[in-house]
Amino acid sequence: MVTIDLDLTLRVILYLVAIICLASCVCFFVKLIKVFSKVNSMLEKSEESLVSSAEKLPGLIENADKAIANANEILKKSDEILADTKEDITDSVENVSLTLENVKDMTEDITTSTRFVAEQVVDTTMDIRENVDMVVDKVDMIMNIIETIKSYFRKR
Repeated sequence: MVTIDLDLTLRVILYLVAIICLASCVCFFVKLIKVFSKVNSMLEKSEESLVSSAEKLPGLIENADKAIANANEILKKSDEILADTKEDITDSVENVSLTLENVKDMTEDITTSTRFVAEQVVDTTMDIRENVDMVVDKVDMIMNIIETIKSYFRKR
């Protein structure tokens, strides 16, 4: 007659379930690490283009400042010429002057907006990178816990 030890049977079943769960977790975490690796590579590619865009901004700002300076010089010369002309021409030039000032204001607004957008994009990229790093750290912590549980069961 064969005697079945319930304690031994339950331990064997428990070990089998633990092995299956561990294997499933390992597969899951391997796939998760692959996904995060792809996300990380995409972020690195995006970071390069964002950095290159941010590096171009000072040149654009310089060009805008030069254009504004040139516009101011043109306005000064126009004022000198218009002092000698009729009132009708003076009224027309005042309208042009207002338009140029609006363009200057819009250029300054565009410059400010471009700086803000670039900073926000860089900040968002850095936040995403930090979040990815936190997830990778948590995955490493879970893997360490699994290793600890494995070593505990091996000792028993």
